[in-house]
Amino acid sequence: MRTAADPTKNSGQALIPFNPCGISGGGSSGAKRRIRPATAEEIAVIVANMPERHRLMVLLADGCALRFGELAELRRSDVDVKNAIIHVRRGVVRSRSAGVVAKTPKSDAGIRDVPIPPDIVDEVIEHKKLHAAPGLQGLMFPGVNGGHLSPSAFYGKVTTKRRGRTHRKGFGWYEARHVAGRDDLRFHDLRHGALTEAARHGATLAELMALGGHSTSQAAMRYQQAASSRLRELARRRAEARGWTDTNR
Repeated sequence: MRTAADPTKNSGQALIPFNPCGISGGGSSGAKRRIRPATAEEIAVIVANMPERHRLMVLLADGCALRFGELAELRRSDVDVKNAIIHVRRGVVRSRSAGVVAKTPKSDAGIRDVPIPPDIVDEVIEHKKLHAAPGLQGLMFPGVNGGHLSPSAFYGKVTTKRRGRTHRKGFGWYEARHVAGRDDLRFHDLRHGALTEAARHGATLAELMALGGHSTSQAAMRYQQAASSRLRELARRRAEARGWTDTNR
């Protein structure tokens, strides 16, 4: 509507006299959900209760801030174990009209190289041997029928009980997070936690944008704000450098 009302966008003549959608604050929304990042202990429990072929997805989301769609489209050729780098070049998009489509990110920032944390390199190597599809273009996390992994196959279901007995055994992400006592944790929250931890350990705004594949600074700023508790640690370190200790209180 803004474009339709702009004469510079329409050969010198506006298509409508004004934009009727000029609602104050309509272009932004407040945070409605407070995310509590998973602890290392919770991640360990979740990984242990995931199907073996999907465990690495949790580790990469938590350690490399990758999206589900990026993980589902990862190929063997995208994972450079020797240099411990993941080349993010595409992602899977699903829609009712087009079905499953692998496409490049919507912005150039989404095309990026992400370092693999050294403590999970061995898991990456093992996964490629046991679970990745064959060939350079083989999917790292193939579906049961060889195509892209579906969300329902990954997320699974929670165990249900009737009269105190197990009625249906759960599996997948929903069951694993339930065992860890984190029914509130979404898979995308692992990405949030990874970026927040990066900010807490001193990542600059540019580094957060590069890690998360953000094209605007506003998106990356959220994680710096979430890691504001690090400022207290920095203040503490400065005080210690000036000779302050706990015994001075």
